Amino acid sequence: RIVAQWRDEGFLLFQRLALHTLCQSNCFHVSEVTKSILALDDRTFWFSDAQREITRLITERSSDFDGDAWQDVEARLSVGPSRSLFPDNAFDDDSEWQSLLDHSRYRRLKRVEASGIALGQEVQQLLTEIEGRHPKWRPGSGDRDDFNSWSEMRLGPQGDPKHFVDIPVGQLVDEGIRLNRDHNLESGQA
Repeated sequence: RIVAQWRDEGFLLFQRLALHTLCQSNCFHVSEVTKSILALDDRTFWFSDAQREITRLITERSSDFDGDAWQDVEARLSVGPSRSLFPDNAFDDDSEWQSLLDHSRYRRLKRVEASGIALGQEVQQLLTEIEGRHPKWRPGSGDRDDFNSWSEMRLGPQGDPKHFVDIPVGQLVDEGIRLNRDHNLESGQA
């Protein structure tokens, strides 16, 4: 009952908690999962900070979906976001809208596909068409595409593997530590 209250709550944080909790297969029937996924409005489903929880729920519970439930979820993924979510003047031309639509569907479908879920023939065809229109697109690694934005911070030298070519295996860690220490001294981070 608490999860149902969270799911139906108007606040995104509670909806995210509900979606996260629904991943527990021993506690929630797949009908609750399907209901929750399909009940989300388009803006929340496609563009909110709940994308991580939505995609995780779909990928982790996919083996529990029966044929009809999976077809409903797959249909939602393949239709993509509604154009009505954006102002009339949001795109300079139809190709900009098509690119956003393709990218939204591509990110989710590639993530679902990478998790081992067999996509239906029509959805696989759609994905092939999208890849044909955007041959340079590549899915992010791991769950990176589940987030609206991604940033990384790295410390130390960004490393060039050729520095380690002639280093014996037993000395690789020590050499890495030395390079990092030297970099920190050079940059004043000692």
